[in-house]
Amino acid sequence: MNLEKKLHAEIGREIDILEGLEVGTESYKTLVDGVTKLTDRAIEIDRFNAEVEAKAEAQKFENELKLKQMKEEKIDRIVKNCLTAAGIILPIGITIWGTKASFEFEKEGTVTTIMGRGFINKLLPKK
Repeated sequence: MNLEKKLHAEIGREIDILEGLEVGTESYKTLVDGVTKLTDRAIEIDRFNAEVEAKAEAQKFENELKLKQMKEEKIDRIVKNCLTAAGIILPIGITIWGTKASFEFEKEGTVTTIMGRGFINKLLPKK
């Protein structure tokens, strides 16, 4: 039996004893004083337990929130990295594809279209 249950049981026993005593006697006053003190202690224990539960619940909520934020940040980093890679790879791929298409289109060795010249200038800058 834990302390709280014993305390509440003792308060109940003393209240039962109070019912049998005559109001105004010295033993009645002493017993009322004891019950009051025990009740105050029981209230303090209940308050403390409520605070502990509230702190535990707040900590649990905070941990869940941090985990959620970490997952969101991870997804955000992955998306940013993919966009950066796509920003590098796509222009290079399009330039190579355009140059290849231009060479296939103009098999004679001279590039006559403006798009073909643009792709070759991007691929082989003049400097």
